[in-house]
Amino acid sequence: YLANKLSSGQYRAELKKGSYSEAGFPYTASIMWYGNKTDIASATPIPVTAPQTTSGIDFTLYDGKLSGTVKLLSGCPGELLSVSYGSVCAYNAETLKQVSCTSILDSTYRFNYLPTGNYKLRFDLGSPPAPAHWYGGSHSGSATSIGVSSPNETSIGSTIISEGTSGAIAVTIKDEAGTPIEGTFEVY
Repeated sequence: YLANKLSSGQYRAELKKGSYSEAGFPYTASIMWYGNKTDIASATPIPVTAPQTTSGIDFTLYDGKLSGTVKLLSGCPGELLSVSYGSVCAYNAETLKQVSCTSILDSTYRFNYLPTGNYKLRFDLGSPPAPAHWYGGSHSGSATSIGVSSPNETSIGSTIISEGTSGAIAVTIKDEAGTPIEGTFEVY
């Protein structure tokens, strides 16, 4: 690759993979910044002296993978609903800087290019009834840290997200002997 027509100065380079739409969600995977960094602020500057070409600028592609499924706990006790769309973002567990985001499609998600490290995940299903949700906690500080080791895949299984903070009443109707029977109830 060649970035040309640059003036003399310092530049930072970002490696990206893909630029497309999944279920209406724009998706561009930011893989890494030059110097094996995860954000522009920490990227290694690349000096350019025009009209010369600066060579030897190589990227080593990370290939740590993280995958899982997400289900929505409905208002009915024990009922799990599939999540047809949404997003999940991986944050560096120490700095809480966003490293990458991917789409949730048919309740599944997968990150393909994460550097070895520890991450916290934030799920966003787009709108109520399910608020943004951190994996394993109610906020970033209490979220569970997940270790990823390149080139392995880490699977965290299912994440259950509640529809919100609404309460529920679970009722079992029984006869005099204590045997559950069918019936109806109303709440006022």
